[in-house]
Amino acid sequence: MSGQEKIQLAVRGMTCGGCATHVVKALESVPGVQSAVVADWKAGQATLVADAGLDEQTLVTALTAAGYGGAIQRRHPMREGSAPEFSLETPEQPMADSCCAPAAHPMTKPVAVARTANLCPECGQKGKSIDSLTVKAMLSVSLTQVRPVSYLFCGTADCPVVYFSEDGEQAFTTAQVRERVHQKEPNGGDVFVCYCFRHTPDSIRAEWETTGRSTVIDAVNAGIRAGQCACGIRNPQGSCCLGNVRAVVKQVEESTAKA
Repeated sequence: MSGQEKIQLAVRGMTCGGCATHVVKALESVPGVQSAVVADWKAGQATLVADAGLDEQTLVTALTAAGYGGAIQRRHPMREGSAPEFSLETPEQPMADSCCAPAAHPMTKPVAVARTANLCPECGQKGKSIDSLTVKAMLSVSLTQVRPVSYLFCGTADCPVVYFSEDGEQAFTTAQVRERVHQKEPNGGDVFVCYCFRHTPDSIRAEWETTGRSTVIDAVNAGIRAGQCACGIRNPQGSCCLGNVRAVVKQVEESTAKA
């Protein structure tokens, strides 16, 4: 299925403007989501533009991993070339009396609204905003090198940069992180695609070749429901791995069918 859809989600658990920022960040981390906005956290809704046919469970899982609940209320296709009926910029949310204010979370800086300039200084591709806690957890170098700025994740396969500062003045490469990064080695069979439960493309393929099916998605969902997922600090991309896992399962299924 091609094209894009406008999707409206009901989101449970937002209690402040900081929550709205976290929800936008979680949704925009999902592969296939082009942009997301929470106009008013009190309304308990998020609106996004995404690839047509995007699986609802992938969105729900991303919200669950971020500490929120959600479900699709409505979705409809967008005409090719048409602009969305809503602003792609998240309105600035009042942070006073916020449960997510910087004072309560000193290691996290709210995601900047303006994203057009957030380009990787090496490959020029747009990065995804990432929590500074993820950057600190993943780096293998001294954390004295981490500046009090926002960082982004570069998922371009042929680019050595993993994290870069929003001002483009600093970058950390694959040689400076603790884990090998799935997006940087998409054909690496022994590179984790699920960092919390330690699944790799090779392990997924081995199960498929042995049993003719894959249980990895059910296993990951079970772990999420049990509260065992920690993608925010264990996954280099700083967000739920389920979209990546689904993509690997699909690749294994298709390659096995052709064999």
